[in-house]
Amino acid sequence: IRVVTPGTITSSQALDETKNNYLMGIVYIGDTYGISTCDMTTGDYLVTEVEGERNLLDEIHKFAPSEIICNEAFYMSSIDLDDLKNRYHVAVSSLDSHYFSDDSCRKVLKEHFHVSTLDGLGLADYDAGVIAAGAVMEYLYETQKNSLAHIVTITPYTTGQFMIIDTSTRRNLELVETLREKQKRGSLLWVLDKTKTAMGARNLRKYIDQPLVQKYDIEKRLDALNELLDNAISREEIREYLSPIYDLERLVSKITYQSANPRDMIAFESSLSMLPHIKYILSEMTSPLLK
Repeated sequence: IRVVTPGTITSSQALDETKNNYLMGIVYIGDTYGISTCDMTTGDYLVTEVEGERNLLDEIHKFAPSEIICNEAFYMSSIDLDDLKNRYHVAVSSLDSHYFSDDSCRKVLKEHFHVSTLDGLGLADYDAGVIAAGAVMEYLYETQKNSLAHIVTITPYTTGQFMIIDTSTRRNLELVETLREKQKRGSLLWVLDKTKTAMGARNLRKYIDQPLVQKYDIEKRLDALNELLDNAISREEIREYLSPIYDLERLVSKITYQSANPRDMIAFESSLSMLPHIKYILSEMTSPLLK
């Protein structure tokens, strides 16, 4: 038995494979918003904190979650929830206060990641973030009724790691969807997306949604791109090997859920058989990212 909500759907028929299906937990404490975002179908699990309503809305717009769970304080705050629901087609619900108790949130995270302290996960400075992440994990356990073993990492990030693009700029630049029709066709993503796998498509969307700002990270990515540009033969070989690869991230979560059927297992096996070839080509590259 499991409970299906907009942010916890795992059925591949109901999801767009080129984008993540995010569940977002938001906790409003003092003047700080703790935000935790999780895509249960891929195992992505992120946490951050922001101050100010505008920064919060920018994060919501960036991830475009299909469901938001929040504490009572956020639900009663000055945020226009109707606008959120109508503009982003997101389901917003406030949960009981027991989901947001500091002790139970820390406990559920420690138990899930098998650690004795949260500092090892990089969460030492995220007090509100930890509560948001714990509430999300608690909610997933309660609705999914299984071990969620495919969620193996939690990634804390600061909004300063990526370029801050406010909501109206994001819309007007038509990064991932057009202004009028809200379609991918005609957007920047549509022009650039020549990816071969669903995982690549989601990754590219993330790159466009969250441009890097640190010079070192940008140069590392550009070095990898240059190497692929200069090695046309290797590049085409990699593309060929990527073509038959199915959505490994979502297949792994199906297997964890014990909802994988024989066709999924065959897809999983044939996808894995391509990996040694790709690894071999990448092992001959020199840029750190590809290595």
